[in-house]
Amino acid sequence: MRYHLIGIKGSSMSGLVKILEAGGHKVTGSDLETHNPKNITKDIDWVVVSAAITPQSKGYIEVEAAQKLGIPVISRSKLIGKLMSEQYGIAIAGMHGKSTVTAMVGLILEKAGLDPTVLLGAETKEYGNVKLGHSLIERRVTRLGGPPASARSEARTSAGGKGGAGPVAIPYFVVEACEYERQFLDFRPKAAIILNIEEEHLDTYPKGLSQIINTFKKFVDLLPKNGILIGNADDKNQKRVLKSAKCKVKTFSQNKPWPGLKLKIPGRFNLTNATAAARLCHELKVDHKIIKEALNNFTGIKRRMEVKGEKNGILVLDDYAHHPTEIQKTLEALKEFYLSPDSSPVALAKGGQNRRLIVVFQPHQYTRTKLLFKYFGAAFKAADQVILADIFAVPGRDFKKEVKEEDLVREIAASSKPSKGVKYLGAYPKILSYLQKTAQKTDIIVTMGATKIYEVGERFIKNS
Repeated sequence: MRYHLIGIKGSSMSGLVKILEAGGHKVTGSDLETHNPKNITKDIDWVVVSAAITPQSKGYIEVEAAQKLGIPVISRSKLIGKLMSEQYGIAIAGMHGKSTVTAMVGLILEKAGLDPTVLLGAETKEYGNVKLGHSLIERRVTRLGGPPASARSEARTSAGGKGGAGPVAIPYFVVEACEYERQFLDFRPKAAIILNIEEEHLDTYPKGLSQIINTFKKFVDLLPKNGILIGNADDKNQKRVLKSAKCKVKTFSQNKPWPGLKLKIPGRFNLTNATAAARLCHELKVDHKIIKEALNNFTGIKRRMEVKGEKNGILVLDDYAHHPTEIQKTLEALKEFYLSPDSSPVALAKGGQNRRLIVVFQPHQYTRTKLLFKYFGAAFKAADQVILADIFAVPGRDFKKEVKEEDLVREIAASSKPSKGVKYLGAYPKILSYLQKTAQKTDIIVTMGATKIYEVGERFIKNS
């Protein structure tokens, strides 16, 4: 069968391409530069859309073209749900840490010989953003509920029927479960981890935390009675969610790290992440020794405190953090690892407590920045200097500038009080030029954001 993916360059969407192709399917797609109604032809069986495709976005012209031809349109999350329903689905949910824990669970199951397929929204150093299990039950794809193009009637008015093909059947399927637009409610997991619950994606949860908690309760309702739910005992926002579960519930806590863990990646929060992954895999009857060895050999994922390189004694790192909580915890972890009296001998030899932590941050989406504005101010207390890039406007979501970068500068300066101040420099070239002139030997530069802000660090290493 042929699938056409609109928004194909998205991290999770590109992973789905590999899964579908492994099932013997033909896959085409488009993204920002290539959206065109002519991409939609009669031989396409299914059109799959990412969450970024809205009626206001450029790619929606392809959705309309598919509808005119009677081609079924399915969301990325619904396709993942179909995949999950045919396998032992494991969903990793929560506002922060999903990618890391998804990768951790996948690694443990792999080392245990359970041959998982893993799909996440970031890239691991070992296999990118998707790992295909080799022991597929069958290469042929199970039914999605729509007829193939060759059998579709001329009217092309229905997405129903009994023909067609769907996802590859794979024993264990570990997936990052995003709460944005309630996407994870399309999933069909048999086991799940909820890492944390707090205010996030307030553009789609206008009633705030109570609405988010109620949505997580609906997510938990998806688990079967013989399913497994791993929750965070330290998170007060999870209490009602965990109590509502009809399946087995086990918890983890930052105060009770999994025995024997000595991680290669920094951050106390990563020890908690590892404990959550271990707790689930223990419930899946994985041997304790395998769990411990897998986690202790875990090297992290890209764009999570990733070391990009060093130039003239200046260390350059990058992190995907763009929510205030993520920023705060990441900077605290970096400061503890590189700048505290307990830092490693190598870190201390390169400056230790005298090193400066310079943060280059690009806020993501005007609406989101406005809704989380009060939390951003205090998120940078571990930084010595903060440099702001232009707020990134998300196509199809941002329609007006609801907050100014200068407002954010004042908020961070007042609450975080970085010793070397806060600057709004805007475009990447201007930020790069400033860093080349002012960065000193032993400084640590960390780029942060959900955008291509990492390019600033890469250019600094290459051109300084």
